[in-house]
Amino acid sequence: MKSTGKLIIFFLFIGTVCTNSFALDRNAYDELSAVIDSAIVLETPVFAPKAWQKAQEYFKKAGQAISQQKNQKNIDKEVSQAREYIENAIKSTEVGKLALSEYLDQRKRAQTAKAPTLVTELYIEAETQFKKATEKVESGDVKNGLKEAQKAMPLFSTAELEAVRKDILGKADQLI
Repeated sequence: MKSTGKLIIFFLFIGTVCTNSFALDRNAYDELSAVIDSAIVLETPVFAPKAWQKAQEYFKKAGQAISQQKNQKNIDKEVSQAREYIENAIKSTEVGKLALSEYLDQRKRAQTAKAPTLVTELYIEAETQFKKATEKVESGDVKNGLKEAQKAMPLFSTAELEAVRKDILGKADQLI
């Protein structure tokens, strides 16, 4: 009877330790998830697409390592790699926004005019051109990045105007 009691206590202890270590594995991942959410708000996928993609790859690997209940070392490695890339992406985003600051207003006006939903094709064309600029800036080619951003401005202007027209005229515009 004594040994059965000790055995039960042992298994309860092991279960508690395993549960706590799993929670510890998950904490770093959850913190990273919050950082990634913040990066999305900062538009990191737009301004630092390469670093963002790498961060997402390692974040996915970390999630898989957790779901497969791999050892702490593997999880820490993947989380650490993802954190490094996401932090670099956030820094690149700040640099990109600074370098392209004179072009951000027109893009924002198109977004405010609901261009992404009202004139999706025009907005996607402008955003695609703008992403070429951000990719160049992220890779260190600021001069050519500025040239690419300049090409996007008339596209954003057109998208903004068409969105405003569509928003104001609505169904009447379709009848004209």
